[in-house]
Amino acid sequence: MFEKELVSFGLTEGEAKAYVALLGLGQSTVGPIAKKSLISYSKIYEVLQRLMDKGLVSSVVRQSTRVYQAVEPERIREYLEKQEQDILERKAKFGKLLPEMNRLVREAPRSDVEMFTGFRGLRAAFDIFMKDVPKGTILYFTYAAGEYDEKTQLNIDKFYSSLPYYSQFRWRGITSKGYKFSDFTKEMHCMIEFREVNVPLPGNMEVSNDCLMQTALSGNPTVILTRSREMASTARKYCDSLWEIATPLKRQR
Repeated sequence: MFEKELVSFGLTEGEAKAYVALLGLGQSTVGPIAKKSLISYSKIYEVLQRLMDKGLVSSVVRQSTRVYQAVEPERIREYLEKQEQDILERKAKFGKLLPEMNRLVREAPRSDVEMFTGFRGLRAAFDIFMKDVPKGTILYFTYAAGEYDEKTQLNIDKFYSSLPYYSQFRWRGITSKGYKFSDFTKEMHCMIEFREVNVPLPGNMEVSNDCLMQTALSGNPTVILTRSREMASTARKYCDSLWEIATPLKRQR
């Protein structure tokens, strides 16, 4: 009954089942624990050992038979506090390693072109794209009008609304004729200046000072990120030219 919650606290599914089973059994040998938790005999010993390592199960040997018992649930709080302390210690160690790791990254040869997939990949690409861009910089994006299914559009809106970048920069959005505002773009129109053009656009593209990001949003997003000042400069000149001939879009509610 508590298995899902225990899994969210860091236990495996098997550990959670065995612990809850022991809470109801009290002191027990392996057989009843395996039966009540529905864990096979081949795995129950390993699961119980991990629970003992975590300090959530104790055992004694009585007449050559090992008997197990779940410790009181209050000990789970101690287990979580230890996890928290371990995380703080690991973060401190990582903080000491980070400067040297970053040095290796700077010195190592890197590809100027990277591909990312999925919304997590899209977020990673955006973080790289926005890195070191001075606040107040004018940033362009092109958005070719297209029809997405409802689920895809909801995922797109949810993703872009989670980004912290929009209030820090001046965004210029160039769309193709017939662009339909999504819920997100209606909300963000106060931060993004939109214009439309009656010429074909090269898909969905973001341009910063040093990066060019091209994105296919249908289905599972695919992103091609090019880190090249020369290519970014060329793309910005293209966007500047489009911006001059584009028609401003009125804010939609």
